[in-house]
Amino acid sequence: MLYPNPFSPKQALFLCRVNGARSLMAEAITNAFAGDGSRAYSAGLEPIEFAPKLAFKVLEERSIPTIGLRPKDIREFTGPQAKPFDFVITTCGLKAGEVCPT
Repeated sequence: MLYPNPFSPKQALFLCRVNGARSLMAEAITNAFAGDGSRAYSAGLEPIEFAPKLAFKVLEERSIPTIGLRPKDIREFTGPQAKPFDFVITTCGLKAGEVCPT
């Protein structure tokens, strides 16, 4: 039996309720530092139309690319054409009363 290569590039999804700042920033930061062909994405269950400008400002001040970064609906990553993810990481503000996606 062959085992998958543990060092092969990985696919990660940061999932939250609105895909507004935390998950978008996690996507951008992960992609900026992954370097081995790994790729991160982010999505929300109820995505907002526009991400807060402050999130982009913080990333850009640290020279982290934001081109193409936008809130996305989880449905973009589901269905028969969907690629499998190696990791799905949820982000939420429990202290703000947000419910983490499951």
